[in-house]
Amino acid sequence: MSLTLDAVRRIAQDVAATRNPNLSVLSARTAEGGSDYIEVLVVDRACDAEPCRFVVGADRALSEPEFRAALDEHLQRQMGDPKR
Repeated sequence: MSLTLDAVRRIAQDVAATRNPNLSVLSARTAEGGSDYIEVLVVDRACDAEPCRFVVGADRALSEPEFRAALDEHLQRQMGDPKR
């Protein structure tokens, strides 16, 4: 069973805040066609050089621990830095 969008938003905000307290999740949405692939829009509130907003994608058909790990890995690659 897939994670709900509310669960995705909650988990994504928790993962983002753990990685960097300046990150906020603006939205999470399913891809066209209603698949399990979701896109999470993240903003870095302390950003001083573009891009300050970015999208990370993940599969919401994963278990919660797997989803957390996948999202954290995507954020790490996007941010280009280790957990602070």
